Amino acid sequence: MPFLPLLLLASALGAPVAPAPCTNDGAWAALIRSHLARYPAMQPADAYKLLHQATLGSEHAMPSRTMAEQWVAREIAALPPGPTEPTVDTLGMGGRFARIHLRPFLTAGGSPDSLLTAFVRTAQEAARDV
Repeated sequence: MPFLPLLLLASALGAPVAPAPCTNDGAWAALIRSHLARYPAMQPADAYKLLHQATLGSEHAMPSRTMAEQWVAREIAALPPGPTEPTVDTLGMGGRFARIHLRPFLTAGGSPDSLLTAFVRTAQEAARDV
């Protein structure tokens, strides 16, 4: 899946948000099914990563702001062409976290620095969805 798994509170960016499928007892299965429909080549490791991000937010990729900044820069530099996708995918129970897709985010004029700031803030402040 060609995306940067940045998770943050979607409202921090004011970006259009795809509806969160996580609203009932089958929330996790619905989340996986919705991603399988969009990404038919999705592998079990991708599903694990998706669920991990949906419950823990961005802290998994946030050892330091400097490392996160370098990671974002590498992701942007290596960003290949890809499918049409929403700017934001909501994740987690009630959509507490979000995955920001870089291609549409950058195309819409999104600031990588603003995204990085939201990513770091989420890792530091957001409560886990466990």
